[in-house]
Amino acid sequence: MKRQFAFVACLAALFAWAPAQAQELKFATQNPKGHPLAMGMEKFAEIVGAKSGGRLKVKLFPGGVLGGDQANVSALQGGTLEMVVLNSGILASQVSRSSASTTFRSCSPIRRRRTRWSTVPSAG
Repeated sequence: MKRQFAFVACLAALFAWAPAQAQELKFATQNPKGHPLAMGMEKFAEIVGAKSGGRLKVKLFPGGVLGGDQANVSALQGGTLEMVVLNSGILASQVSRSSASTTFRSCSPIRRRRTRWSTVPSAG
């Protein structure tokens, strides 16, 4: 929740210089209405509208109305779409296996992190 608030605050500050008319941000996803990600998008749009005093409006495009994930990525890269929620499979084609394997010289840093993460106490 803190992370979401910080993002919304930064977004609102970024567009604080915007003219008096509402700035519209287009936000698309392949997931249908009622999906948890689409519901999160709706809440995000509500928070942005409230925190910006109506100067920012997030227009949602759920259910793939602007096309599939690949079309949304192209629109995002081209600047005709400001935000997108993707299913993770589309990103697998964007990252090569070799780039992931050269991040660490060996598996020991990964094992150390995994061990450390598994010992973190739960919040309950």
